[in-house]
Amino acid sequence: MNTENKMKKIVIIAGVVIIFLLAAPYLYKVLLYGVGWVIWGFMAYFIGGVPLSDILSWWHIFLE
Repeated sequence: MNTENKMKKIVIIAGVVIIFLLAAPYLYKVLLYGVGWVIWGFMAYFIGGVPLSDILSWWHIFLE
């Protein structure tokens, strides 16, 4: 019984590692785009004088 639990745990951990390795390139792009949006927001607010409400309401483009 103990051996089955150990094997099950190993299989689950291996599956999680494989899924993470397969998804890593896509997660990298998502994080990169997220950082780009944050940098754009800082530049728009501090340099361009764009109101904070306009920067934070970017999601409305999906409703149009």
